[in-house]
Amino acid sequence: MPVGVLGGLIGLGGGEFRLPVLVERLGFSLRSAVPMNLLISLLTLGAALLICARTLSLVAVRPFWLEVAALTLGGAVAAATASKLLAHLSDRRLGITLAVLLAGLGAAAPRGRPRA
Repeated sequence: MPVGVLGGLIGLGGGEFRLPVLVERLGFSLRSAVPMNLLISLLTLGAALLICARTLSLVAVRPFWLEVAALTLGGAVAAATASKLLAHLSDRRLGITLAVLLAGLGAAAPRGRPRA
């Protein structure tokens, strides 16, 4: 759930890679890039769910329903919170906050090769 919360605050779903591209390469301000990133994440997730529901079985996911629910809940709560906080942060504070959140995601990420 903590990873879901950290990810939800910045629009996880590629957001950890998308935000720097939106700001540095495409020239968006952080203030406009964060909500855009959340929307892109929502669209990506929706498309993935539609595709998976039509082409794959979700049987393999059933043993992990608690983890999926925790990540979903944490991400949704954090995304709602982040959208409200965005209006109250200065541009400087927003930049610092996003840097801390991205560092937190990096620290929380698993290390090494995935196990088979």
